Amino acid sequence: MRQVLVCLLALLSALPVTAIGAGLIVLCDQRDSYQSVRAAQLDPAVARQVEALRSELVAAVPCTLPDVERALGQTKGHQPDTTYVMPLAQRREVLLSGLHVRGQSKQHCEFYQVNDICALLVWYEQDSTTVAESMVYLKWDAEFVPMTPQTENELGARLRWDEKRLADFKQALRTRVEDSGGAPGRQGDDRLWSAPNSALHAPVAGVGRR
Repeated sequence: MRQVLVCLLALLSALPVTAIGAGLIVLCDQRDSYQSVRAAQLDPAVARQVEALRSELVAAVPCTLPDVERALGQTKGHQPDTTYVMPLAQRREVLLSGLHVRGQSKQHCEFYQVNDICALLVWYEQDSTTVAESMVYLKWDAEFVPMTPQTENELGARLRWDEKRLADFKQALRTRVEDSGGAPGRQGDDRLWSAPNSALHAPVAGVGRR
């Protein structure tokens, strides 16, 4: 029996594909408190918006890097600068597959401008071209209401600010994808490693965590 186990382990170690689990990345912007955002997202009305925006992004964002770049142009870098914030309806967690050909992971994220006030951060799978997740970023201005422990009672004002800019974002994204002739996103939720917001309550790993 021991010899069988040794042989099996040797065989598995020789396989080119190695399963290393999944990575949970938590993103925060410079203006909002992560804890205050998560508290706001527990509000039933906001929770519905979170799921709605996620479904809209899956349906609207092209599925491959060539189609994304055909619609939105070349990447502006790998991360947004401090002039951008995420709407409250945007999930802060990205769950990515850890399954890849050993030594050949090409997973990456790219930042694209949709228009002057809206942008998209796109995460790509291990093959470097398949879209895994996408996140909306909006430029903040003098009317912006950050979500912090001191401003949580101003949720209504923040949602109104988000609503106007999200409407601009959705229209601009739709127009650019249609004008490019690129393939639209998928209907339904069939992208790999897309976990529902309700399953991600606590940060496991953080990027700019607050």
